[in-house]
Amino acid sequence: MSRLINLFVVICTLFFIVDFVNAQSEVEQLHLAQGKDPLSMMAMWVTTNKSNSDCEYYETEDDGNNVMKVTGQSTNYVKTENNYKSPELHSALLTNLKPKTKYSYRCGDSSTSTFSAINTFKTMPAVGDKTTPLKFGVIGDLGVTKHSKKTVAHCLENDLDMMLHAGDLSYANCDQPIWDVYGRDVEILAKSLPWMVCAGNHEIEISPDK
Repeated sequence: MSRLINLFVVICTLFFIVDFVNAQSEVEQLHLAQGKDPLSMMAMWVTTNKSNSDCEYYETEDDGNNVMKVTGQSTNYVKTENNYKSPELHSALLTNLKPKTKYSYRCGDSSTSTFSAINTFKTMPAVGDKTTPLKFGVIGDLGVTKHSKKTVAHCLENDLDMMLHAGDLSYANCDQPIWDVYGRDVEILAKSLPWMVCAGNHEIEISPDK
């Protein structure tokens, strides 16, 4: 009888662990955007479930001895037309940065120790710096095709400081899950440098009940 009870306890424990793991919110679609000056950077990401919006960051050369932490905010939205509910959309503003400095960071939820992998980015030169060269990538009409992935891979090879995406980002055209595909496809680059965008005509979404 005691063996059966012990077996029951083990099984219940395993179910609890599985449920707990499934409840964790996977961090994905990381995306950086330049703040108003080189002293700040906006980090954005999504999670499958509602969770805290925590970002830990430090100077890479410091090797994590002086970690800064900021808690941002999150939101989500629902498109009733196609029964789509977005992932949880997180953002956190990293401040007190130094110009021309490499930082390491990770995003997630410190209460559950659920974080992204540690990634890095380099801040822009100081305002007024006229000697430091900058390399910008400019693209448009990217979409989510196999050619889109080749474009992102090509940009990744060119050691850019900032990416400017001039409209028509994902070609979702009201098909919301395509935005998640786009977010995953560009993450390999957008998590490491400011990925700045502007809206194109394919970002216009008109609800059918309007």
